[in-house]
Amino acid sequence: MGAERVKIIGDSNLVLSQLQGSFAVKEATVAPYRTAAERLINSFKQIVMEHIPGVTNRYADALATLGSKLSFVQEQPNITVIRRSTSVIEAMAQEDLLEEDDWRKPLKKKLGEKSSIKDLKDYVIIFGELYRRLPGGVLTWCIGVAEARRRLEEVHDATCSLEPVISLYRRLQRKGYYWPEMKKQAAELQSNCPTCSTIPSTEESFTVSFAEDWRTPYLAFFVGGTLPTNSKLAYKLTKTVKRYFVDGSTLYRKGFNGEPLKCLGELEACQAMQELQGMKKLHRQLLGVRYY
Repeated sequence: MGAERVKIIGDSNLVLSQLQGSFAVKEATVAPYRTAAERLINSFKQIVMEHIPGVTNRYADALATLGSKLSFVQEQPNITVIRRSTSVIEAMAQEDLLEEDDWRKPLKKKLGEKSSIKDLKDYVIIFGELYRRLPGGVLTWCIGVAEARRRLEEVHDATCSLEPVISLYRRLQRKGYYWPEMKKQAAELQSNCPTCSTIPSTEESFTVSFAEDWRTPYLAFFVGGTLPTNSKLAYKLTKTVKRYFVDGSTLYRKGFNGEPLKCLGELEACQAMQELQGMKKLHRQLLGVRYY
């Protein structure tokens, strides 16, 4: 069709956030789809993603409901459904031709030979692609040197001026990439960038919308080491502070499986619940998109 610019509209905030790199992917069944989507995105000059909550997508829902209730007065059409023997992802899979010095080649060979489990326990091959599972269960796509160089520049250029300042290495992890030198190269690039290396002031980074925001005591403790003047609140904070950490200017809570959960304020929490309303087990849905 010759399209160069595409707008993607979806009602799943989780799927769009995983594709944009806001959320990580842990499911082995989902990772190949994101890899295929990444490759398709590269074939366009511009991709814009827009999330439409299900509650505002009522026109599409109405059309689908109307279509399902149509009745055929004349003879019913004979429709034959042929199921493919291979999945769409398997049909689209493109196994890269690895160079002799490619770091992935010996790993894929060992996995094929089922060598030492200790050395290969974090790696898996899905539809010919090598993936590595990071601590916390995040599944990342292993890429070569040339692809890594391009992705490093691409993610840096897209996120350089964004606030809060989050490590480039963390952003690459959320995008689902991995190569052995990723942490070192990301740190070097970010430290040499005049925008990324500028550390925002405490007042700029840790301003909250409400004075009574529950996150304020934790942020004050992590930034300045100060405890609440109220003895009961101070005791509670010292008992629970190990469950939290700060990345950039954002407070996170450690989940039950070690995954980071973004701590939300009152307004953000209301917006998140509104987006997910109507779903079963709202609490589990919020944890699933890494909110707390």
